[in-house]
Amino acid sequence: MALLVGILAVVSAGLYVLGSAVMQKGIIGLDEQRAQSVQHRPYVVALILSPVFLLGIGIELAGFGLHSIALGLGSLAMISILQTSEILFMLPASKWTAGADLQRNEYIGAAVVLVGLLGTIIFGRTTAGINDPQTHAIFLTTIVCWVIAGGFTAVGLMSQSLRAAMLGIAAGVLFGLVAAITKIVVDQLARDGFMSVVTQWPVWAMALSGLGAAALQVVAFGAGKLSASLSAIIVATPIASVLIGMTVFGEEFKVTHAIGWFLLIASYAFCVFGVVLLARSPAIAAQHAEHSDDEAAAPTM
Repeated sequence: MALLVGILAVVSAGLYVLGSAVMQKGIIGLDEQRAQSVQHRPYVVALILSPVFLLGIGIELAGFGLHSIALGLGSLAMISILQTSEILFMLPASKWTAGADLQRNEYIGAAVVLVGLLGTIIFGRTTAGINDPQTHAIFLTTIVCWVIAGGFTAVGLMSQSLRAAMLGIAAGVLFGLVAAITKIVVDQLARDGFMSVVTQWPVWAMALSGLGAAALQVVAFGAGKLSASLSAIIVATPIASVLIGMTVFGEEFKVTHAIGWFLLIASYAFCVFGVVLLARSPAIAAQHAEHSDDEAAAPTM
């Protein structure tokens, strides 16, 4: 079961990146058509009707579906750590969408992340915990996460030099919260059915938190260096999920001695170091820059 959950988590991370890349290709193709006066529909309408863009959305939804299944079957903490593998998929995606060539440092960074993830998996096995924590516990967690995200956002807005990193951390906290609530919603869906889920607050808290996280992510990417915002998001998300998993879902690391804790912390630190290296990648930066240029150039009508 643990192997299946791990595969689902990693595949979902890959699908998220692939879906985003396909949507970006759809935007680029539409812009080319408009530049050649081939496309005359309002931009938003043309984008929604674009088969490539819709395919990208479908791929991302498939990624969310697999991620949700993994959360329903396994540990919130470990699944969120495995989602760090998303940055590995960004390298081939950046070459495909932006035509960026990969350099030696990017291969080194990818290897460091991979080794760190493998170490974290080996030394950081967790108990399954519970799928249905008490309502007041997850409600309080939701409030606390929003307050923490608001605090980091406020610091970012007051400091230009820290803005990208602080907004990235805020987005990561909310992404971690979304994963936690998704785990609850999946359990409710399996136990009580669709109508019961949509009439209770967790699914709407999940949607609102997801929108908030996505908005903060977009602002963070445009607030400063991509290396700061992307690193902050990718590192903060699993940390938030691990803390929620331990405090709300009763998950525990199966570590019984000091050496085990040292190896676990060292493995994750190795992973974080690799993430920081890859976040500085010109290839990934080129992909995000091209995506930002497309959005900036796109008319609203």
